[in-house]
Parts: sequence; C-alpha cells; structure tokens
Amino acid sequence: MKVGAPCYGCTPEEPCGKYYIVSLWNHVNLGFSLKGLTKKQQKLFQGSGKTMEHIKVYSLADINEKQIIRPLEMIHGIKLSWTAR
Repeated sequence: MKVGAPCYGCTPEEPCGKYYIVSLWNHVNLGFSLKGLTKKQQKLFQGSGKTMEHIKVYSLADINEKQIIRPLEMIHGIKLSWTAR
C-alpha cells in the first residue's frame, strides 16, 4: 500500500503494483499501470498520471464489466475466461 490505496500485482520492479482500488467520497477509482501499454490502450483511462491512470465508477449502474476486464487482460497479457453475467 505504498501509494495510500490497496494495490495489486506488486513486484520488485513495480512496488506500487499493476492496479489499485480506492474509494472516494462519491466514487471509486480503479487505477491501472500504464507500463507496457500502447497509446491507444492508454486512451481507455481517465486522468493525467505518468505511470497510472484510472476508471471512475459512481454507481453500480455505471459498472461496465468489459471496461474493467479489458485493462486487467492488457496489463497481465492474458485472456480471462470469466464471462460477464
């Protein structure tokens, strides 16, 4: 939790992890590492961070499962077999 929020996928090379989740007063940020992503892939996110950017979720109705799964697949370089319901 080096950046003040729970982060996941931490390695010695990336001590802040590959993604994080933080609850703010009116929304949740799902943040993702930009390392190794193309400029096109980076456009999926909001923010102006140099190493991490995020997706904002304001309510359950705002959750787009594909919008969350796709970045996880990109940063891990895998295809998840999970199916949205």
